[in-house]
Amino acid sequence: MSTPNPGDILPLWDPDIPGEVISAGRLGVRIRPGSPAAAKIAMIPGGPRAILDVLEEKKMIEIGYTITKPEKPLECIGLFNSTLLTGRLGRTPKGLAFEMTDFQELESPDYPIEKSRVHLRYQELQLVEEWDGDLEGFTAIALREKAKSEPILDSTMRFVEHLRDFREDLAEAAVRRYEATEQWVECPRCEEIVPTSNGMHCPNCGEDMRGGEFVRAILHLVGDQDARVYRGIDSLTVRSAGFPEYRGMSLDKIAGFDLWVSFRRYDPLPDEGVVLPTASVEMFEAQRSVIRQLQIGSPRTGAMAAELADPGWLGSPPYMPLEGRPAHHLPAPNDEQAEAVARVMGMRPGQLYLIQGPPGTGKTTAIVESIRRILGRHQGGSILLSSHSNDAVDTGQERLLGFSHVRQARIAEPGKVPRRLRQTLFEGENLQQFNLVAGTCNRLAIDSRLRFMVFDWLILDEANKVRSNEALALMPLAKRWVMIGDLNQLPPVMEEAALSFEIKDPLDEIVRDDSFYGWMWDKVPPQSKIMLPRQYRMREPIGKVVSDLFYDGKLVHESPHPRMPLPWPFDRELVWVDTGAQEEYRDAQRSVANEFEVALCKDITTIVRKRVRKAKLAVIAMYNSQVNRLTSALKGIVPPDDIESVDAFEGRESDAVILSLVRSNDRAAIGFLNDPNRVNVAISRAKKLLVIVGDSKTVIGGAPELFGPLFEHAKADGLVAGVGAVVTACQRVGVRSQVQRLSRPRRGDRRRQNRRRRRGRDQQGTLAGAEAVVVNGATPEGVEAPLQEGVEQVTARVDTSEVAQPEPVAPNGAKPRRSRARKAAAEAPASAAAGGEAPARPARTRKKPTEPA
Repeated sequence: MSTPNPGDILPLWDPDIPGEVISAGRLGVRIRPGSPAAAKIAMIPGGPRAILDVLEEKKMIEIGYTITKPEKPLECIGLFNSTLLTGRLGRTPKGLAFEMTDFQELESPDYPIEKSRVHLRYQELQLVEEWDGDLEGFTAIALREKAKSEPILDSTMRFVEHLRDFREDLAEAAVRRYEATEQWVECPRCEEIVPTSNGMHCPNCGEDMRGGEFVRAILHLVGDQDARVYRGIDSLTVRSAGFPEYRGMSLDKIAGFDLWVSFRRYDPLPDEGVVLPTASVEMFEAQRSVIRQLQIGSPRTGAMAAELADPGWLGSPPYMPLEGRPAHHLPAPNDEQAEAVARVMGMRPGQLYLIQGPPGTGKTTAIVESIRRILGRHQGGSILLSSHSNDAVDTGQERLLGFSHVRQARIAEPGKVPRRLRQTLFEGENLQQFNLVAGTCNRLAIDSRLRFMVFDWLILDEANKVRSNEALALMPLAKRWVMIGDLNQLPPVMEEAALSFEIKDPLDEIVRDDSFYGWMWDKVPPQSKIMLPRQYRMREPIGKVVSDLFYDGKLVHESPHPRMPLPWPFDRELVWVDTGAQEEYRDAQRSVANEFEVALCKDITTIVRKRVRKAKLAVIAMYNSQVNRLTSALKGIVPPDDIESVDAFEGRESDAVILSLVRSNDRAAIGFLNDPNRVNVAISRAKKLLVIVGDSKTVIGGAPELFGPLFEHAKADGLVAGVGAVVTACQRVGVRSQVQRLSRPRRGDRRRQNRRRRRGRDQQGTLAGAEAVVVNGATPEGVEAPLQEGVEQVTARVDTSEVAQPEPVAPNGAKPRRSRARKAAAEAPASAAAGGEAPARPARTRKKPTEPA
């Protein structure tokens, strides 16, 4: 007989379901055909009716049941599924569906009947018919069976095991010697972060720094060892002789041979020692555990299994009208944001809702509004807030600090939490007192305090950067799942561990390169996802480029920001400074840099700072090597935190953004610039001014379908300027152009040019004096005739007194201008040689002089 369709809603006791079905009160039991249980029940006197008599005596919903025969007790073995009645957010118990697969004989007839009970807070599977029908437990069993064979689970398991093995191997191989070149201490009084090289007292308040915490350090790798091996690592361990091992330092930045780390401790790091990645495999084990439960059909992951097997089978979230007054210090949601918030609030257990938020459309507003309204309406509600990065979690938490009914707890390393959110850090065991718990995906997955908790909502920000293995590890912690992201922005980070994963199946590539959010986007019903179209960040010329190139012109521009008062050519919102052929080069780490663009960026930032001092200014580049050179060149002009790579700057914004494309070569090789998602992130960070610095010929030649329209938009809606325009702007604001200095010849080059000019003049004078022009066989007077062949020349004299010296020639080919005195002095010898006298210089009078005698 065929099994029921997993998507169908079946009556709890439908006789057409294959197998013997019995019911008693709130319990429904199905005996799987062909199983050992079916054979054993057939041998019991009375068959299924005898079991029914026993079950009717039950008054509680339990996981384990014991069926008593006259001669020996038996324990049922099978698949359980708790079902809930609709209404009251699905918290009223309805019944238990149990598919019996086997019996197990018990040794003692005194075996307790009530073996264990369902913990409803932890064991709910939230299976609901379209809107308000009865729940069906057997459908959940069929969906779990279907989810077992989902190919993406096998690919995800292989990927997780590869990451775990790679991390273990890396922890053994990536051991480097270091020297601590600088450390920072947090002042215990004003909480200012001060480098230890400044002395023992805080320059801000004068407090003794010896009572503060060490929070940051720079570890220089000895012997110029390659630091790229630590890419993708977020936690480090330091070992040094005579000191205890320190684990869990956060790796914030890699700059050349330096590792920037953050931590919190009351004693400094050893001046020298070895640093290695922290071999933390708990995260991968947590991911493997969830995937394994899905593969064996565990009830704990039943709701996730149903979503994987038949996305949207529970229907779309109903619309719940928004009530109450808006928050006075938060922007009121627009129509699309209000629609998203209403759907999130109306979600039933087991439903997934996706929100697409292009740049500047208010994803954070939708998240904050959903959290504050959910917790305000449902007193016992709880929310788990997570993201791929700490920055996104920080932003959501900061907006919610002013609400007394939102009780926040942050789970993170202390060094990764900003000072303003440090009050939300919680290290105790009881998280039940908080209704909002926040942290990154990987940090939440390994926290033991969350192991036996189930939240009402999971809100996952930046979901476009979260792979399937990370998302699946979080989903069992909540009943409803809200994911916010943008498929047109950067995908999951491609670290070395992911790149080394062997692709054996097309799904392997999806698991490695794409997010779970992107994989589910086309699978859920249309009413289970929404796009936010109104952008408030970029002025219209910038927003129009982003909309036309990446969102099919669907964005609506409502930016309230005024234009920046800057001189030409930066009096437009969109400017492309075309650098022309300025060759790039690669540094020791094989990262690309361009010194000419560094000088241009310095000129542009200086111009902006001269005219608009309080505006927030950011400089971003496509390559880390270029970021390092920009950081050195712009010291004192732009804060180091506002000079980042495009990938690191995602999720942030600035009033003015200067983008360095870096690539410039005659091969039109542009590397990963040919990535629409990365370009979208790069050009959508600016509010008022976007300046693109780059060689248009190279980038358009490398990706004409991407940079060609961008260049045309700059010409139509903004301005395309040359390097000379930047030099002119520098002159207008009264600053010295770095580009002009860079293009001037060096001192040695100028000396060589002058020597070449003098040598050229000497050669021209010699040729003019020795050259003889023969007309009709005659030689001009004063010049000796050429010698006949075979005649020995004893003395060759050339009278050069009668030959005029050539006039000097300027480097640009024009004759130099001479004063009247020099001109008269030059003509005097020629007149004397001709037998005349030099004319007397007329006296300077107010009247016009007469002709000289």
